[in-house]
Amino acid sequence: MVGVLVGIIILAGVLNVFIATVSSSNESLQSARLNQELRAIMTIMVDDIRRAGYWGSASNSTSNPFANPSANTSLQVRNTAASGNIEATSGPCIVFVYDATFRGGTAGTVDASEDYFGYRWEGTSSDGIDMRKTSASGTVDDCTNGSWEAITSPDITITTLTFSTANTQCFNTSVSDGIDDDGDAGTSDAAEENCTATPSTGDVTVSTQQVDITLSGQLTSDSSVKQTLNETVKIRNNLVQTH
Repeated sequence: MVGVLVGIIILAGVLNVFIATVSSSNESLQSARLNQELRAIMTIMVDDIRRAGYWGSASNSTSNPFANPSANTSLQVRNTAASGNIEATSGPCIVFVYDATFRGGTAGTVDASEDYFGYRWEGTSSDGIDMRKTSASGTVDDCTNGSWEAITSPDITITTLTFSTANTQCFNTSVSDGIDDDGDAGTSDAAEENCTATPSTGDVTVSTQQVDITLSGQLTSDSSVKQTLNETVKIRNNLVQTH
């Protein structure tokens, strides 16, 4: 009787260890799965955003048609929430253009069906991340028009997607250090040099664009399995503007 009791106690202990091991392994697998899914999505977005403004037939004598604010082809972060899909320094949608000759179209020409790209999350747990395929009206600064497709699995619930351009730096190349070139004594040279002040007509500014991305998600089947990723993208093509 004593032997049977001891055997039962030992067996119960072994079963507890086995159950704990299986449970821990399952949690590790679930966490790894979520991390793999989110990492794949982040890699797709980072690699694509880095191409913003690429011009296959670049020319020194012509402004870049793939990064032209006046033509709405420059990289923009938008707020797609109820406040009105407006441009912002931080938001859940990013839109941009580059010369995607690998998709067809004319090299050096902004083609609405091939050269418009973007990523968006519409802000609720029921929304996945969408990738822009084409632009319906040929404008980059709208996160609602055109053709979009989901790139997230229904097994993953996205809880945060934020793009931020707050760390983009702008330099006015027409303003020299310590010199009031345009004679406006009321405006500091420092403000003019870093584009805080409105550039004068004819000034040339260069923006070294940076996009900071925060992506958070969880397993749809288990909200306790969560993950947050952060990435910084340096846009290869600076935004050059003549005012």
